[in-house]
Amino acid sequence: MRGGRKGVAINSVQAKAFEPNRTRRLRLTHFFSTVSFVGILIVTACLFFAYREFTVRQLIDHESRANAHLTRAFANVVWDNYRGFMLGSRGRSREELLADPALARLRADVLTYTRGLKVAKIKIYNIDGLTVFSTDPRQIGEDKSANGGFRGAKAGRVMSDITYRDTFDSFEGVLSKRNLIFSYIPARGWPEDAGAGLPAEPEGVFEVYSDVTDLLEEKNRAQWQLAGIVLTALETLYFFLFFVVRSADRIIQRQERERAEEEERIRRNNHVAANERGDAHCSARLPALKGPATSCPR
Repeated sequence: MRGGRKGVAINSVQAKAFEPNRTRRLRLTHFFSTVSFVGILIVTACLFFAYREFTVRQLIDHESRANAHLTRAFANVVWDNYRGFMLGSRGRSREELLADPALARLRADVLTYTRGLKVAKIKIYNIDGLTVFSTDPRQIGEDKSANGGFRGAKAGRVMSDITYRDTFDSFEGVLSKRNLIFSYIPARGWPEDAGAGLPAEPEGVFEVYSDVTDLLEEKNRAQWQLAGIVLTALETLYFFLFFVVRSADRIIQRQERERAEEEERIRRNNHVAANERGDAHCSARLPALKGPATSCPR
């Protein structure tokens, strides 16, 4: 009888090997939906800010070149008339500069040549950093020699950046809530003053402010439109992949059900087979048993 019970125990252990895995199954569709949604948001945000940075830098570069061209054109027209005034401004006080008749003529020429342009302010520094001219007269006589933009232009480079101002004094009065690109541009001397094949040394620095509020708003609208297009494309891809994953998940669920049913069938068959072997072993030993036993115990 111990042999019969041993056979039943062995087969019970074998049957357990076929029991279905009760661990929690990964919810593939839910996992895909969550991860994909987060991924779409991250990708869209990254593209949004990368495009914004690219467009703003492109706008700064474009306006910087435009300001440089404007300054060179302006210098070519008026520099001959005011070169002596600029070079002779070194060491002069604010009062002396304001009293010089050349300043009023320079202001009139600046307003004439910049009429109709997106120029909001122009300042001219001598080589020492003294503000010799500004469309805002209150700034004439200021020392800007320590300014990084001035120092870069004095070294021969064009320096530009973008700024936002709640209020800004321009040609046409006070502007509010404007985006401005400012450029520091070297004003070079006459080519014949330089060596052969070398550019003339800067004799002063122009600071030009361009109003790019409208351009930046157009860029922002284009940026949001691009973000909408990208988001729509990613959502389309998301729903396509979602249906593919959901179909695959249903196939996996069906296969798991079929596997569980097969394992249950095998377990039942093993149980029945174990009982039959136990009964056969017991029946074979009945003639040798002593006592009144006439059947195998269950």
